[in-house]
Amino acid sequence: HGCNSVAATRAAMTIADWAITEAGFGSDLGAEKFYDIKCRMNNLQPAATILVTSLRALKWHGGVPLPEIGKENMDALINGLPNLKAHIVSLKRFGQQVVVSLNHFANDNEEEIDVVRKECLAAGVRFAISDGFAKGGEGALDVAREVMAAVKEGSKPLNYAYSLDESIEEKIQDVNTKVYGGQDVSYSSAALKDLAKIKALNMGFEKLPICIAKTPFSMSHDPDLKGAPHGFTLPVQRVILNAGAGFLVVTTGAIMRMPGLPKKPAAYTIDVVDGKITGLS
Repeated sequence: HGCNSVAATRAAMTIADWAITEAGFGSDLGAEKFYDIKCRMNNLQPAATILVTSLRALKWHGGVPLPEIGKENMDALINGLPNLKAHIVSLKRFGQQVVVSLNHFANDNEEEIDVVRKECLAAGVRFAISDGFAKGGEGALDVAREVMAAVKEGSKPLNYAYSLDESIEEKIQDVNTKVYGGQDVSYSSAALKDLAKIKALNMGFEKLPICIAKTPFSMSHDPDLKGAPHGFTLPVQRVILNAGAGFLVVTTGAIMRMPGLPKKPAAYTIDVVDGKITGLS
């Protein structure tokens, strides 16, 4: 489900005053599953949530081709802001205090940064620039200060996207409308057979949380729908019972559920020459 283990999180919480865990791919994938599956099943209550973005990511959602996202483009940035807004709305709906952390690049334009800052303040969330990549811990101090301030204000108890007592179809529709921005859900014949089999087992599996597998490139199922798409129909291809893990996997297309190694893993080029490791660059 894209999150680290409960054991790891609980261990971190016992050895430090502050524990930060990653739930990647935005509020639509990592965060939703973190809240609705991991936190719900293990009685975890996050004190605040950090939403990571960058000028480059927002310009990409504003329609700029990938090779051009590092260039100044105020129009594209403004066109991409609805994506940031959609993530903020989603996280706040879960009851979270939100801190937007802007990953800083050396050639970022100050006027463009200021546009994002004002957008965040208008949305009622905190904002900080992260220079951790270039400056290490010192570059992340502003983010840390904003997180500490957000925690003092306090997040509300998690408001899950759905109730476990709902039907499988209702849960899928809830995530689709409340998190993704969709309107309807369609089911393939294979998905309808999956649903019938799960229910026919009569073992309560329909009361499990759902884990929707979709593209990370859009808040919808379609990687070509940038920004904050609305009103689309979410196509469910299969519904797979993961009884041991304790959730139902809902696929929305040809999604690789467990990312694998490339055809030529980096391990092939790693060696030790004259006592020094080579091939890691």
